[in-house]
Amino acid sequence: MHCRYGSLPPAVAAHSASIAMNRGSYHDPTSADAQFDPFNGPKRGRAADFGARLDAPDWKKTTLVPGQWKVFSASDVMGTKAPTPSATKVKAPAEEVPDAAAWRKQHEITVVSQTVECPPPITTFAPVKRANASIAAALSAQGFTSPTPIQCQSWPILLEGRDLVGIAKTGSGKTLAFMVPALLHIAAQPPLKYGDGPLCVVLAPTRELAQQIEVETRKVLPGGVRCACIYGGAPKGPQLAQLAVGVHIIVATPGRLIDFLESRRTNLLRVTFVVLDEADRMLDMGFEPQVKAICQQVREDRQMIMFSATWPREIQALAAAFQRNYIRIHVGSADLLANPDVAQHFVFTTESDKLSQLRKLLLGNHGKRCLVFAKMKRTADELERHIRAMGISVYAIHGDKEQAQRDYVLNKFRKESNMTLVATDVAARGLDIKELDMVINYDFPMQIDDYVHRIGRTGRAGAKGDAFTLITKREDQVTGATLATLVKILEEAKQTVPKELLAWKEDLSYAVVRRNPNNFKMNSNYIPAYHHNSRPQAGGAPSASRAAPTAVFGMEQNPKVTKFADDDDDDDRPAVKRSFKP
Repeated sequence: MHCRYGSLPPAVAAHSASIAMNRGSYHDPTSADAQFDPFNGPKRGRAADFGARLDAPDWKKTTLVPGQWKVFSASDVMGTKAPTPSATKVKAPAEEVPDAAAWRKQHEITVVSQTVECPPPITTFAPVKRANASIAAALSAQGFTSPTPIQCQSWPILLEGRDLVGIAKTGSGKTLAFMVPALLHIAAQPPLKYGDGPLCVVLAPTRELAQQIEVETRKVLPGGVRCACIYGGAPKGPQLAQLAVGVHIIVATPGRLIDFLESRRTNLLRVTFVVLDEADRMLDMGFEPQVKAICQQVREDRQMIMFSATWPREIQALAAAFQRNYIRIHVGSADLLANPDVAQHFVFTTESDKLSQLRKLLLGNHGKRCLVFAKMKRTADELERHIRAMGISVYAIHGDKEQAQRDYVLNKFRKESNMTLVATDVAARGLDIKELDMVINYDFPMQIDDYVHRIGRTGRAGAKGDAFTLITKREDQVTGATLATLVKILEEAKQTVPKELLAWKEDLSYAVVRRNPNNFKMNSNYIPAYHHNSRPQAGGAPSASRAAPTAVFGMEQNPKVTKFADDDDDDDRPAVKRSFKP
């Protein structure tokens, strides 16, 4: 076949001939023809086959560097600096190992473990100082006098090599809860060689959260340890240059990491410490294929850690497929928990009056640093114009903004104490702004989990904050179940529940809105890798009880659910990302 530019490639000619022969017949959009682009070749699906080009390593034929997981025991803390299990052990001072049950009760910490005993908490920096003095000095230089509750209980679990699910409110210090053990874990491993990949991988759902984790990590990074942050929406060159030098820690969004793995720019053969931050979103339906593809590239005896401020019950069983003999800790309630340091206010209004109510709030708090959340990108841009007309310094960020613009705006927001930022939910998680005075929900979020994360941007690290929510009865996402959960969140945080909210809840028929369990059917085609004998075990030698559970990663495709292939801008989209059946 010929065209004006000469002969077409055989594949294109065959495709064009088949279209000509079947002209007028039924067109199946899912057929192979429909998935072929004559100029770019076969089209690549956004989520279903994302990471499909990654071949799982043959671990039986792969020579692995021996790993060391147990840095020290919290109940028998080492007295020497070297973080190796062969070091001489010294009984820990009494103040370092308090009565565990009483301490957990005082700090409202719940421990769930069916196979292993949870070690006692570490309540001072002394054990960390003995393991690595530079990390302890960096913590003290930031003004920290003692670990936070989530750090106290997470550190001993992770330093003993256990898998962990940690759940605590936003601003509670979750980043250092996994990063300090990660750094001590890295110090116990054999050094990197040329061509080696990282020792630790931290996955985050958004680029903003990934950048925030990197910032907090660099504050405590010891000399000689390198950290790289890779995410989409930014040039690949500088990120590849960091990987070429060799790094110990990669903080990444799943899409960009898979991109580099497919192009063989890095590998995960040396990874022994894996962290999923904001794990509820990472394991939710939009990110399951990417997390699965990445975990297939990590050695079987990895240590897996998951942290989040929320942990929906519907995906707890799915999360168990990633881990083995894990310990789950809850700081506070196991349900959705708002920060009690944030005063929650509600403004009941109408759609036509929302802008004027926003104007009153902003002008009444003029000079304060404020974060305004909008549901749509278009709404965020419109609010930016309206607020600027009020004479207030304001910028907007959302998924359609270039990464350079988003970085510039966030840096400006951190420096200016009287600036207003308008954002979609792309900024709801991981955004750590010091002295953020107030948060305004111009639109009620699509999910009640996101409400907790939004208001959690203020009142961080013990500070006080205010959260205002403009709410109308035209919010389709506000159901009886949503209101019941919202009332419970207010009561748990010891906040006053408005009478209008209670009356509205009574008016609506109570229909529990949950993820459709039929959408989480398990697929037996993939069996996740579990730890072998080099990992710590409960009860000594491995037994038949260590067989892989039947719950695994795979989930059937559901046309009602919006799948997200990349990690960069998906979490600010207004589409309902979960399938609900009232």
